[in-house]
Amino acid sequence: MGMRKNPVWVKYLFIIILLGNAFHLFSQNRELRIIYQETIHFNEKWSLLSDGGLYQGLKDAEWTRWGIRGSMTYKKSDRISLDGGLMINHVNKYGNGNEIEFRPHQSFRFLYPILPRMSFRHRLRVEERIFIYPPEGNSDFNTRLRYRVSTRWGINKRVIYPKTLYGLASAEFNVNLFGDKSDFGFFQRGRYGMGLGYQISTALSLEGTYFYQLTRTGLTETEEDKLGIFQIALKHTLRIIKY
Repeated sequence: MGMRKNPVWVKYLFIIILLGNAFHLFSQNRELRIIYQETIHFNEKWSLLSDGGLYQGLKDAEWTRWGIRGSMTYKKSDRISLDGGLMINHVNKYGNGNEIEFRPHQSFRFLYPILPRMSFRHRLRVEERIFIYPPEGNSDFNTRLRYRVSTRWGINKRVIYPKTLYGLASAEFNVNLFGDKSDFGFFQRGRYGMGLGYQISTALSLEGTYFYQLTRTGLTETEEDKLGIFQIALKHTLRIIKY
């Protein structure tokens, strides 16, 4: 009997992990994210998106965060959709205490332009962030605006079908609107990502993405935290009613 071959996605996962470890060398603070995402399509217009997982600080980044999020999406047209939802985070900062965050959000999404091999997805999101610090129970609040543009494209095939390797790219900018954490100016954070994905089946995909993040910690440009984020995400889609 011959040796059993591993599925092709295992090879690509190994490549993604190697690339992520190499990119991490450029950042002093690092974070590993392991995410599972489930999308349930109820019909042509309505869907539920949920995700959750581990956000583990590495090297000089001393935190462990567990997060879970759910949002309901309404597809207005092939190009425009709206969503609203809530994320809950629990952060253990080890010697610096714990933090619980409740993060409602409202989003507007649109596709433009749509090209033969890729489309550009734009997301404009408002988040209301409520922080609670146990055991004293102190609280904090702020609101921020997030804009993200992202795209993906097939590498070994023109269209992303099962057994397709694809590339990922994104850029996101966060700005402060108001709240106690808005003392560091209008611009809060920039996050820039590149990665690879593999479409395992029509319902399942695996992605590995490296993000380079700059966060303003003071009023001058030199007062910034630099964070390298390596994210592994397993994504599944379920259609309740086929259409």
